[in-house]
Amino acid sequence: MTLFFFFSGQYISAYAYVLVPQFLCELGLSYYQQGRISEALHEFHKALVISPGYEPALKYIGLIQKELDLDALLWTKTREEVVSEALDSFERRGILHAAVAPITVTPAIPPAVIPPLISPLPPRVTPPIEEIITLLPEVLRLSKDTLDTLLFPLEIEQGQGLILSGKQITRFLVTQPDVIAVERISPDEVMLIAQDLGYSYLHLWDAAGRWTLDFFVTRPRPKVMTLKEILRREEERAGTFKLRYALDWSSFESGRSWDDLQRVSFHWRHRVDLTGQSPYGDIDSRVSVRTLKEATDLTYLTVGLEQGSIGPFKDFSLRAFDYSPRYLANLAFSGVNLRGVIFRSPAFDERLDYTLFWGREGGGRYGALSPGLRFTRDSFISGLNIKYYPDHWQNYNLSAFHGWGVDRPDDLYPYGYDISGAWRLFDNWRLGYELAYDTQTFAHLLNVGYHTPKLRLSGEFRETDKDFRTMTGWGWRAGELGFLSTLLYSPLPRFSISGWFDIFRDRLYPNPEDPDRWNQNLNLNLNYAIDPLTNLRMDFVFQHDPGRISPRRYHSQGLGLYRYFGQLRRFSTFMHYRRHESKYFQAPLSDHSSDRLTLGLRFGLIGNLYYYLNRELNWLRTHYSGEHTRPSAWVTGVDWRGRLFDSPFWGNLRFSYRDEEDTLSPLALLAGEDYIEGYAEISYRPKPDIEGYLSARVRNVWPENPARDKRLDANFYAGLRILWDSGLRWDSIGTIEGYVFQDSNGNGLREIGDPPLEGVKVWLGKDQFSVSDKGGRFVFKNVRAKKAYLSIDTTTIPSGFVLTVAATQEATIAHKQITRIDFGLISRTEISGFVFEDVDGDGRFGPNDRGIRGVILTLQDKTTVKTNESGRYTFTNIAPGKHTITLDLNSLPPKYIPTVPIYKNIEIFEGVTYNHNIPLRPIE
Repeated sequence: MTLFFFFSGQYISAYAYVLVPQFLCELGLSYYQQGRISEALHEFHKALVISPGYEPALKYIGLIQKELDLDALLWTKTREEVVSEALDSFERRGILHAAVAPITVTPAIPPAVIPPLISPLPPRVTPPIEEIITLLPEVLRLSKDTLDTLLFPLEIEQGQGLILSGKQITRFLVTQPDVIAVERISPDEVMLIAQDLGYSYLHLWDAAGRWTLDFFVTRPRPKVMTLKEILRREEERAGTFKLRYALDWSSFESGRSWDDLQRVSFHWRHRVDLTGQSPYGDIDSRVSVRTLKEATDLTYLTVGLEQGSIGPFKDFSLRAFDYSPRYLANLAFSGVNLRGVIFRSPAFDERLDYTLFWGREGGGRYGALSPGLRFTRDSFISGLNIKYYPDHWQNYNLSAFHGWGVDRPDDLYPYGYDISGAWRLFDNWRLGYELAYDTQTFAHLLNVGYHTPKLRLSGEFRETDKDFRTMTGWGWRAGELGFLSTLLYSPLPRFSISGWFDIFRDRLYPNPEDPDRWNQNLNLNLNYAIDPLTNLRMDFVFQHDPGRISPRRYHSQGLGLYRYFGQLRRFSTFMHYRRHESKYFQAPLSDHSSDRLTLGLRFGLIGNLYYYLNRELNWLRTHYSGEHTRPSAWVTGVDWRGRLFDSPFWGNLRFSYRDEEDTLSPLALLAGEDYIEGYAEISYRPKPDIEGYLSARVRNVWPENPARDKRLDANFYAGLRILWDSGLRWDSIGTIEGYVFQDSNGNGLREIGDPPLEGVKVWLGKDQFSVSDKGGRFVFKNVRAKKAYLSIDTTTIPSGFVLTVAATQEATIAHKQITRIDFGLISRTEISGFVFEDVDGDGRFGPNDRGIRGVILTLQDKTTVKTNESGRYTFTNIAPGKHTITLDLNSLPPKYIPTVPIYKNIEIFEGVTYNHNIPLRPIE
């Protein structure tokens, strides 16, 4: 008997010792959720001392490091003291006595290296930009190839869902069901939902066997900037003047042989951009010079000021010389290149946006770099556009234009007007109307749309008089009366349908024999992802134009299968079939139908060297003569691209051969040529802001069709790109001031009655800070920058408070003016706890106790909450003072009664989370 208890005692102690890291992480997580960060870190580090490398503890520490900048923390307890302290906690909670009960345990990860007993928190390390965030796919396939590419444990945000797809999933098991929940949605798929912060294993069994995945649930992340956004922000912060130079040269030569090559075209192009920030806005200028065979022209010149700020004018844009006001395009003004000036500015708290412009049509060119202008037209256009946004449900546009000049076409009118409006009806419906008037005739456009996350449906009715003119000539769909409907529908994540249907009458160039006939055009596309590596695409096109001057009917159907073989990873293939038929009512000799089959494959040979082969087969029938032909072609070749060793040189090589057959028919749809082609390119990239390249393409062509000529074509290209940072800055000088305050209602706005918070540190950039005074005010004077970034030091926030605004805010510096930035904080005062079945009868919530779902608790102000799946409830944003919690007995399952009073009087202090648990016992 003694021997039995000896071994039994060893078993219990060893088992509890394995549970120690798990218990410490659970305790640390509870501290973390209460905002007790330092105590949470203390528990996580204890877990690492007991089990070095324990993954959940490392993950929790990393999570905290991402949220806070903490100095190194030390604790000096020995390993034995930690184990003793944890085992005492286990014994007090009754865990040791219940250890022999079957419990699912997350195993400790064996240590690779034993850390020192004095364990400082490692310094915060900023990950590379490329590693800022790893996005999980919407559907994760259970296959070795897919899972081998992922780094476990998989991080998933709280509230995020993930579909796991396998083959005949028979069962699954979750080790921590309060952390992640899993439910079946089909025989081959289950849905995983991240419920609470923590770490859990998931075991699944399908036809391929057992899969074990571990997940780490984190708090929802704010939107993470992409690499492009980060680089743009860094460049924006620099604010220096930058000079960009681009050079492109090309030459095309053709002849019957190398010694017979003649230059067909020749082209030089130089482009210089100068950009930078000034106290009055962002300067943006560009000049472009082009050299052809016989002329050199200054083809483009523009100077602009964006996000301008001069006196009362804010966020305006001003541009001179060459520009194109395409964003003003409407039924009356289709957009054109102009040389002149354009001014755009918001007004009345951005509810109004107006634009004024004047310019010479065509832009013109500075011919041969001569002092005078050449190739210019004596034709001008000026205009005014006003956009009004009374609210986010509606907007209105009003435009007026004037055109004049001796080179202006005689059939154009001197004035044009356009008015439009758009309204959002309810949440999903949109309505829009536009009316244009050229002083003689009208054009109308009516739009209606219905939008949901899965469906976008729109309809457009148009009626344009056949004599209607825009300011520059014939307009969009000139003279037509018709209706256009578009569809985009995604009923399933893998399946989408898109298309449009157009029915109209052409009154500008109608069929002279039947001018009232309607034309119909239909286009439909379907895309289905069979799996992540296989796509099936279908399309249908129908065009029936009996009401046009050249009547025609055309219809085409296509079906394509595209497959990438993940097992081989370097092998892809496709197959596409298309059937089409064309009928020309006034030219029956051109009537024909065809069937075309296209096949292709591509796979890797060695390194970055690939081989490809495409085959095209056509079955062509000419209706008038009944002739059947089978034009076909195939092309094969190899290509390589990559870096040349570790040098700054990059290369691209390609060699291909094309062979066509049976192309004598005029409707063969092929070029009637065979060729051998070679292409080579080398580029030099010593730095991200310097690049030069040289390339050449040579094609030896011989005719398959006698109507073609034998020839040799050669293209040569060269180019250079340089970005030079001048280091010169022209910054605004202004003042930033603001307040740190207690945001009583949590709306992020400082309002009357919101008390100030003293002693909170606010950083300007990385090197300058200010501390809020008794009134909560902080100030930074003589700030020299276009934009500055203010961050609140979270370590100086009073205990129990959290931010109601972003921790880092952007301030635009106005020259010699004051910019206001405020930081709101709200008290994180809560009452929380568990309603649970007290299995061991100790009155405390332990790992063997079971939470009761759906129990209602009420405060004295009638605020009610329900317990969740784990029996937890929380009253948030509680005002300091005395409160009474009442348990609703009617919400308890009939078999339970509470072992504590149903009323609890408590007093809450600012920033404190009060914990009140309610144990239950079954009725005997």
